[in-house]
Amino acid sequence: MRRMLFICTQLVFSATLLAQKDSARALPEHEVTAMRFGTKPNGLFVQETDTLLHRLHAASNLEQLLSAHSGVFVKQAGPSQLASPGFRGGSAAQTAVVWNGFSLNHAMLGQVDLSLFPGFLTDKVQVQYGSQAALYGSGQVSGAIYLQNQKADTGFHADVLLSAASFGDYAQGLKASWAQTRFQVKQKFYHRKARNNYPFLNTLLFPVQTQETQHAELETQAWMQDIRFVPRANHKLELHSWLQASQRQIPAVLESNSTPSSQEDKLLRLSADYQIQHRNWQWNFRSAFFNELMWFTAFRSNPAYSQARQFIQAIDQSFVYHNHKLISGLQWNYSKGVNSSYSGSGELNQLAFFSSLESGWLKGKFRSQLSLRKEQNSFSAVPLLPAIGLHVQLMKALHVRGSWAMAYRVPTLNDLFWSPGGNPNLLPERSSNSELGVDYISPIFNLSLNGFHRLTKNLIVWIPGASFPQVENLKQAEAYGLEFIWKASWRNAKTWVRLQGNHEVLRAINLSNPNDDSYGKQLIYVPRVRHNFLAIAGYRNFSLSWLQTYTGQRYTSTDNANALQDYLLADLRASANFNVHKHRFQLDLACRNLFDTSYAIMLNRPMPGRSFLVQLIYSI
Repeated sequence: MRRMLFICTQLVFSATLLAQKDSARALPEHEVTAMRFGTKPNGLFVQETDTLLHRLHAASNLEQLLSAHSGVFVKQAGPSQLASPGFRGGSAAQTAVVWNGFSLNHAMLGQVDLSLFPGFLTDKVQVQYGSQAALYGSGQVSGAIYLQNQKADTGFHADVLLSAASFGDYAQGLKASWAQTRFQVKQKFYHRKARNNYPFLNTLLFPVQTQETQHAELETQAWMQDIRFVPRANHKLELHSWLQASQRQIPAVLESNSTPSSQEDKLLRLSADYQIQHRNWQWNFRSAFFNELMWFTAFRSNPAYSQARQFIQAIDQSFVYHNHKLISGLQWNYSKGVNSSYSGSGELNQLAFFSSLESGWLKGKFRSQLSLRKEQNSFSAVPLLPAIGLHVQLMKALHVRGSWAMAYRVPTLNDLFWSPGGNPNLLPERSSNSELGVDYISPIFNLSLNGFHRLTKNLIVWIPGASFPQVENLKQAEAYGLEFIWKASWRNAKTWVRLQGNHEVLRAINLSNPNDDSYGKQLIYVPRVRHNFLAIAGYRNFSLSWLQTYTGQRYTSTDNANALQDYLLADLRASANFNVHKHRFQLDLACRNLFDTSYAIMLNRPMPGRSFLVQLIYSI
């Protein structure tokens, strides 16, 4: 470990000396965005959600925004229950959620719960299709979700959110910011309480009966703060804080011996970024601390306590020379898990060196990106990870891109230390990712067509044992498919129209054991087909929107003998915007699941039928 640290330090230092040799060309000011290194990766498709979509889903959690307007498929056990993101056939542990350049994937569980991510706290979301593990590290296998806190506008601004929805669902939020040239501060508060006592059709009973969901309440409170300070020219400091507490009840699974339970979560997330620019080079010094607590209480039992802490230190530099940009850096991650079922230290150290060279040729019509990463952790060395991306502008509106990358995922703390069943000898998951895409970009119509392939080895799987489950590197899987994403818009003085859609055809199959019934079969809970479509028509300050989503059947057994039925959902929303002097109001009335479709995303976990929402946003 010390030898690797020495070598990586020398490499970064050498790159810095190179950066100081030549060129008086000034580097444009770089704003810290959801993408840690400020630019979109060459060869990969990145989809953004804009202010309009965020305001439509201000009272919702992120799982609703992403499910409706991106290729992310969220496995959810019910409203306010565990919501696990994944796309392109990857699991939640293979999908990174990144906040201010740092992965939020839980050190013990390996994933995030999007039901605990209030959309009101996030200004912008970017969804990256494909892997950029060479720069961002473990977990970026199928793609990533970037959460962005945008720079505040000059002066004082505030937003107040009030919403009421069916089944006792109420939310309140406040955003307030004050900004000058050299200093800005932004505060966000959010509170939501929901009973979630929705009726559902229990088809497991004979005769079929309508029942009401019991023991499914949620209450969450969150506070977020962003501070930006420019002490001198070309120096910038950003500080971000996120504090949240949630309590929720977990209903019993239908047709099982399970009993109701409850869970309490508390988290603290802190990050800091100090940026220095001098001519054509830039340094970033980044730090983060995450502390997440959880108390899980089964029926008539004492709470089970767990704590996950992460310390992250990173330093990276970028150097621009004509049409070339060199990025290199070091990152150290320390993770510590506390649980009564752990054996061993419950600690994991990770040290990584990464570098990337972006180049532009033929007046920017041909762009390339070559990235490398080398990582060592407490238990094993991760092989060298290369990645290459290409982007070619064939015509003014027509672009072609392609990429190939190696990706990986290290075992979670639960995989390594859980007793009984954990395995400290686990190897990291490894995958080979390739894709080819075509983009057509014009002022009124954009479309992207993506084809992708991924082969993953050493998949970490918990398998049943004689006395208890055990975790091993057993599985191999392949995923390939096509994605079609498009958007069209038109506007005149009084009228505007917006249409957009996401369409996906996917095969994700198990290749572990040719003698097993699951060989060559679709992975469980991975739909082969998904579509979503949004249409918005506006006249002056009024608009009407129609959202329709289709999800194909999902298999619930590895041999594909059992499946959940496909479903089609429709939402209708009317919005009105009006001003009173300098005060702005947006009123939304929505009907969700308009046709009262009975469906389930996960087995024996029914979802709500038709529901209604009233939302008001006041801005100053």
